[in-house]
Amino acid sequence: MALGLPESRLDSKMLLNRGLGDGASARRCDPDVRTGECLTIRLANTEGQRNAASMLLSRMYSWRGYGKNHSLVTSPNCVTFTAACQDEVVGTLTLTVDSRAGLAVDATFADKIAPFRAAHGAKLCELTKLAFDWTGSSHQHLAALFHLVFIYGSRQFACSDLFIEVNPRHRRFYERMLGFVRVGEVRTNASVNAPSQLMWLNVGAIRRMITENAARPESNQRSLYRYFFSTDEEDGLYGRLTGAPCRGAVPDLEVLTAYEARETSTKRLLGMLIGSRLRS
Repeated sequence: MALGLPESRLDSKMLLNRGLGDGASARRCDPDVRTGECLTIRLANTEGQRNAASMLLSRMYSWRGYGKNHSLVTSPNCVTFTAACQDEVVGTLTLTVDSRAGLAVDATFADKIAPFRAAHGAKLCELTKLAFDWTGSSHQHLAALFHLVFIYGSRQFACSDLFIEVNPRHRRFYERMLGFVRVGEVRTNASVNAPSQLMWLNVGAIRRMITENAARPESNQRSLYRYFFSTDEEDGLYGRLTGAPCRGAVPDLEVLTAYEARETSTKRLLGMLIGSRLRS
């Protein structure tokens, strides 16, 4: 389950820090702060990074009443990202791709996930174990983290549908800031003994929202996409994040075409699940 995030106003700007080779990073520069704060985002591919992420999760989730001991799953289908400031991990998020083992959301919403999984060409994924401990404004830092997860996930896994469980009181944040849509009713997530809302986002729509906000950055003041990196920077970020050769600034055209072909049928399916037609 994802830890809900409080909304706050951001008046700072994100600048790409191009000098680091050990992970993509972003610098938060506030006009009223003399010393800038660097946020370095990396794949948590060492035991030390994973332990630091687990400690952050346990501390933040315990504070929210979600239990004290939260560990990260080690699996080829799970990728954990960390965000660090001055070598201290202040954020973490895990991307899990569907497999025979299923997804964490299956434990609470298996019946809601099943129709998506059965759709032709579908490849599901989920975001879990989100925690962010940052004093003050955080939207731009969250945008950097979410964008890097999208860059990595779209190029490595080419998933079609993204899911997340959130506390119901944070539904509007994910709807307004990232475009997620509610699926089904609120249920109890037994792992944290808390109310949970399943939310869905078409992965192809993420690319369109990034492009739209890049073209009209002032059109949606309440969207995280306005803080995302430019598409021209994505290729370099992916290479620095993985150490892999560049593959182009955007995901493969063939993948995006498949997303477009599935969107109409997916909207119809979701409309039946939530009992209303989605706006086109």
